[in-house]
Amino acid sequence: MASLAQTVAGTQFAASAATPATYNAAGFAALTFTDGDTCEIVNIGDIGMEWNTSESNTICTDPIVTKKSRAKMIPFMLTLNFVKGDALQEMLATAFASKTAVLSLEITDPNGTDKQWCTAQVSKLPKKFGGGEDFIT
Repeated sequence: MASLAQTVAGTQFAASAATPATYNAAGFAALTFTDGDTCEIVNIGDIGMEWNTSESNTICTDPIVTKKSRAKMIPFMLTLNFVKGDALQEMLATAFASKTAVLSLEITDPNGTDKQWCTAQVSKLPKKFGGGEDFIT
């Protein structure tokens, strides 16, 4: 039986310096997104939500009661080959330099139609150096 799973090849990542008027598909679709001038994205990483938990740790109950409390976006690491002057990378660098900048992100699946959106701040922007055969990411 053939696998129905698809690879990540062909996935597109784009960002907008604006935030949506409404946090739904229509709000994000109204934004203008910038993708990279060069396709140098190596890995987008895990994107999704996770639950914070709250615990009740009273001395008269056993066991400790843990419940889901609030959901939040998990931090994700975008890895790309560094290209000076790339429009997307310049936008990410500008957002990193600001303490308050919030970007809107758009990830388009390889089929070209399924999209995921979120807003994010750039909190890390390292350049990774490796060995002689590695790219600067």
